[in-house]
Amino acid sequence: MNRKTFLTFAASLAICTNASATDWELNWLRGGSECWSGWRVTVDGPVAVFGGPIGPRGTYYSNSCFAEAALGGRATVTIDPYSKVIVLWFKPPAPTFCPLYYDPVCGLQLTAGPLADGDWLFHFDSYTNPVMIPFHIDAPPDTLTLLTPDSNEFVPAQSLYEITWQDSRSEGSCDGDYILYYSTDNGKTWLTVDTNPVSQRCSYDWTVPDANSQECLIRIVDADMPDVNDVTDGPFSIYECEGPIEGDLDR
Repeated sequence: MNRKTFLTFAASLAICTNASATDWELNWLRGGSECWSGWRVTVDGPVAVFGGPIGPRGTYYSNSCFAEAALGGRATVTIDPYSKVIVLWFKPPAPTFCPLYYDPVCGLQLTAGPLADGDWLFHFDSYTNPVMIPFHIDAPPDTLTLLTPDSNEFVPAQSLYEITWQDSRSEGSCDGDYILYYSTDNGKTWLTVDTNPVSQRCSYDWTVPDANSQECLIRIVDADMPDVNDVTDGPFSIYECEGPIEGDLDR
């Protein structure tokens, strides 16, 4: 596999121990303690973690500079989101001088993501220990996410309150039909906010019931896919506003 193929689509990125979490992070593995016998991949949602030895089993170097000198260049990551290929390789030139300190390394660990769903290929391009690992990223599950009300929020009874949500299946809009429920007893019983589904929008102006409770919840359900639903993260409060004060306040 020719590394120039991958460089056509994506710029190479140098090793960085504090890279963006939404892109990638590359770290050295300490020699003699953290290297596995071979390369491994672990997929957690849209994030994939790769790790393994940079040379034959049991090989380690005095520090990362000596490793890059022996392997031909600086540890580099190239991610091609179109071909769904991740390449870990060593970009020339190799270091010609390395400090004399002992911090042994034996391998690398790469964390990449979030990645688009589909079949991917990880390629560790090394003359001494080349590796290719196919892996798969599953599509994220369909989700509804209530945005408001927040837990611990205080909402006046009989007020007009905007319930808002997000639908992961549509970007920037809500294209489905949704049923809203509310509870004033922490989910023991539920009542409909509206007897009709809310359609083609991500919000609803709710006339808050005449209630006084600290155990209120909102639930949203896809009218066509009941398994797609969400409940407020924690209880919020509906409180009754005090009536007008009688008497002469000047006295």
